[in-house]
Amino acid sequence: LVPLPIRELFHLSKLPSDVYGIVDGLFQLIFERGTKVDKEIIMSLISAGHRQVFIYEKDFFNLVEIQQENLRNVSRSLSIGNPMDKTRKFLSLLCINLRYLYDDPTNDEILNLQLQSLVNFSKFLLKNSNLQIAIFEEILKQKYHFTQSQPLLSSIFLLGILRQSKQFSPRECEQLFLASYFKDIGMAAIPSELYDREKLTLKEEALFRKHPEESVRLLQGRIGLSRDKLKIIENHHLFSQLENRNKRHSGNKDNDVMMCGFETMLVNMTDVIAAMITGRPYQPATSLFDAFQLVRSTIGDQYPQEFKLFVTYFKNFFDQMK
Repeated sequence: LVPLPIRELFHLSKLPSDVYGIVDGLFQLIFERGTKVDKEIIMSLISAGHRQVFIYEKDFFNLVEIQQENLRNVSRSLSIGNPMDKTRKFLSLLCINLRYLYDDPTNDEILNLQLQSLVNFSKFLLKNSNLQIAIFEEILKQKYHFTQSQPLLSSIFLLGILRQSKQFSPRECEQLFLASYFKDIGMAAIPSELYDREKLTLKEEALFRKHPEESVRLLQGRIGLSRDKLKIIENHHLFSQLENRNKRHSGNKDNDVMMCGFETMLVNMTDVIAAMITGRPYQPATSLFDAFQLVRSTIGDQYPQEFKLFVTYFKNFFDQMK
């Protein structure tokens, strides 16, 4: 038996496997294969306290194929019908598929489906910028784990900033959107039980520091990102090291130049702001002002116009939410 979060039963018409739960410390059959999945089924599981259920491993692969086909279909038809209804379903399926990718990062089929779905989504977002606030609120409401919500939030914010700057072509926006989304896929090499810990050992901290290199290793030659975009992924975490070094009032100025590439700065600082204002299991969300202060202290005086762009964009964004 393999564990399955309850949300991964969403979008199924019927159960592809017998479903088990833990009752009084023992596995117990809850629903049989072929049971119709509806709101009543989901609510009964939640009310019984089942945060996750279990299915046979041999049936899990069939479930993955079903959810992949669901994602493929909805990503191709985002502009048909009610756009927000389609987006809500798309976000759910995309996050489910992303978990599959974390579990099996060398699986080309899962990676390619994520890639094509995101290409379609970036085009959809550029044409429907008015939905950005509703999408942001939907992601927060669904309470996805930060490993699933963070790539979405930071990439959606980045696309809005790029559009507002009027300095990037649609193709360049798409490439940076993809780089932002996939930059942390190297976290797949880190045991998932470490994700929510505030205190890490030195060895565990080293694993997290190496995740950008692992991301490049997993992506290189497998998706259509140019070399400079892979370089952004490789260097994006260096800003955190720069921030820590600034706090210690030391550091090599020559290295700082390498760390502060313009596009890398845009990608990483958007990610920092998205992470700070939404919080993590081990730390509460901060104010937007605190996020701006950290960005300012990290990039220094190198990008005054870009910092102003961040402030203007996010201020307008949250003003519209009031």
